[in-house]
Amino acid sequence: MSPSLRARPFTDTLPSVGRSRWGSWGALGVLLIALWAWIAAAAPLPRYEPSLAGRLEVEGHPVVLRAAHAGRVERVAMQLEQRVEAGELIVRLDTSDLAERRERIELRRTGLRSSLVVKRRELASARQQIEYLSQQQQARHGELEIEREARQAAAELAQRRARRVDRLAQAQAGSAEEVEQVRAEEAIARLDVKSIRRSGRSTEAEFKVRRAELDMRVASLESDIVELETTLASTEIDLETNGREIDEHAIKAPRAGRLSRVAPLTVGSLLEAGAELTVIVPERPPVVRARFSSHSAAGRLRAGQRARVRFDAFSWIEYGSVDAVVAAVGDEAVDGAIEVELELVPSSNTAIPIHHGLVCTVDVEIEQTTLLRTLARAIGLVGQPAAELPRSER
Repeated sequence: MSPSLRARPFTDTLPSVGRSRWGSWGALGVLLIALWAWIAAAAPLPRYEPSLAGRLEVEGHPVVLRAAHAGRVERVAMQLEQRVEAGELIVRLDTSDLAERRERIELRRTGLRSSLVVKRRELASARQQIEYLSQQQQARHGELEIEREARQAAAELAQRRARRVDRLAQAQAGSAEEVEQVRAEEAIARLDVKSIRRSGRSTEAEFKVRRAELDMRVASLESDIVELETTLASTEIDLETNGREIDEHAIKAPRAGRLSRVAPLTVGSLLEAGAELTVIVPERPPVVRARFSSHSAAGRLRAGQRARVRFDAFSWIEYGSVDAVVAAVGDEAVDGAIEVELELVPSSNTAIPIHHGLVCTVDVEIEQTTLLRTLARAIGLVGQPAAELPRSER
């Protein structure tokens, strides 16, 4: 047998096997140490800021759109899964009857307005007549007063003359004819005074009658105007009601969203009042409103940061968390906390039923750090990142 192929004793190979095994373990240990060093120094480690409290809010629930009035369908502008804006037309009902009624109401309103204009002109004319009558009365009263004074003066003059003639007659210095003539003139003067007084009273009575007639005319016109104005106001209300009914026959979306259920309507079909037309589902995702400590979170939270939401009513181990994104951060700290609004990520697959009012805890990822840097911060070798305080905490 060749010396090179001769078998070696087992005791000679055992040390070499031991050295080979320890060398392999040593290499593996060095590799593990290097891996842990890389993980500690370079592997990204997210750092989260936990919330003090949180609550899920669903802004807007599905809206069931119904017909307010019965009528015949004139136009259909809705389709399943259609995206609509607030105020967009969904269904229009026939309004021909309402349009005819509106024309009649407008004609009645035009007639009432014309009558009201005429009555107001007549009222203005009657009031002008009253004013003119008052002026005439004052002028006539002045003329009669002047004439009465003149007649009274003439009567007094005739009386004095008659007395003088009487004295002369008693003294036999005057003739009987002259005495009779003077006495006749005195009587005529007195009759003129009485006549002018009666004329004044008659004229005053005529003015009073005319004034009473004008006052009655004014009162009647004012009553007619009040009645016309009341009827016109009622007509305006009828027009407003008619216009509102016409607007309600144009059924529009009360809010933006997606049509999830659509009634099978066609042009010409009859629609009953209260019939369901469609269901509008809002498209904005639910939001989470959470409160964070202003001392630890101020300046570190900003819009766009990723977050995870854990609902208190559902076990985190069984249901997991829901992804979210910071949408807005409050500027003011209230009672040592700032409010943050987050939007749930639509692509998050979760078995948790999203309902309004669910209490939750939010963890916002504020930075990507490493294990080594975290340990250094813990023992004080590296400072914490700078944070800007809210206005109320400065």
